[in-house]
Amino acid sequence: MAFIQNIGRTSLAFLAAIGRIALFTAAAIRWTFVPPFYLRQLGRQILDIGYFSLPVVGLTTLFSGMVLALQSYTGFARFSAEDTVATVVVLSVTRELGPVLAGLMVAGRIGASMAAEIGTMRVTDQIDALDTLSTRPMQYLVAPRIVAGTICLPFLVLVGDLIGVFGGTCRCLPAGVQPVRLSQPHAGVPGILRCHARPDQGSRIRLPDRADGLLSRLSFRARRRRRRPRHHQCGGVLLYPDPDRQLCRHGVVLRVIGS
Repeated sequence: MAFIQNIGRTSLAFLAAIGRIALFTAAAIRWTFVPPFYLRQLGRQILDIGYFSLPVVGLTTLFSGMVLALQSYTGFARFSAEDTVATVVVLSVTRELGPVLAGLMVAGRIGASMAAEIGTMRVTDQIDALDTLSTRPMQYLVAPRIVAGTICLPFLVLVGDLIGVFGGTCRCLPAGVQPVRLSQPHAGVPGILRCHARPDQGSRIRLPDRADGLLSRLSFRARRRRRRPRHHQCGGVLLYPDPDRQLCRHGVVLRVIGS
């Protein structure tokens, strides 16, 4: 009987905690859209969340891209498909790896910082002082952090994607793979990341591939894509075969349009 009581007590405590978190989240979102808006606090949080998170996000995605390129090259070299390493690195980093690592690093660093700061304010009665001054702590402390995180995280993901692809490039070049090609600016817009096949092919990373990781990080939602299996023969190697398409994805190389 005591065992069953413990299970029920634990379950009720868990549900109560979920309820408190849900109410706190709803209140924080509500006060985000209610004036007055503390722009100075917002700017301070953007600097803290965005700018000071760049080193940890950059280092994490850099070495992750290098490891991904190394392991992909090791596996594809057994099938003489080293040229496909660029496609694997770019799509893996931009779709999932970069956003996930950037989100984890920001959540770990900023979460601990915010918890320590607000906890210190609670212990030293600063939050009670805000109530005394007719300032809502939820609106003054929580809402600017939510808005700043929503603004900064997509940019951190973008920077992490670029650094991760650069790390994979640096690891591929010493191995004899030439996944990166610098050329003239495309359509007058420098710095556009594209994934091109050989000159006789027209494959490139689509806009949804770039936006997938950026937009999904706003809500950290998980998605699974169901795609029809495709395969075709290319150079004696069975790749992603699609009998309706004659485009061979073997030998895809990464192309960075330089300035």
